[in-house]
Amino acid sequence: MSTATLNPALTARLDEIAARYDAVTNQMNEASAASNSVQIVKLSKELASLSYTVTSYAEYRRLMTQLAETQAITDDAGADAEFREMARAELPELSEKAEKLTE
Repeated sequence: MSTATLNPALTARLDEIAARYDAVTNQMNEASAASNSVQIVKLSKELASLSYTVTSYAEYRRLMTQLAETQAITDDAGADAEFREMARAELPELSEKAEKLTE
């Protein structure tokens, strides 16, 4: 099983983009922005430009967490055999999804 991990520099950049997305979302929720239509339009455009990247990165992180948890179950000799087998069966699908997100 080969699961692609992201380059640390890329991960850092994606974290910055996610933080900016959160900051823009917070700015849009401020009362001062609500009364300024020009600022709302500007923030909306920026939010839209960041949205796909942030959503994809969040999905990648979720999958990597799920993959690590599933792998831990398969490696746990003390876990129920049927539970370990279900986890083992899920690993290829999770790996494939993670690989697709890193392409």
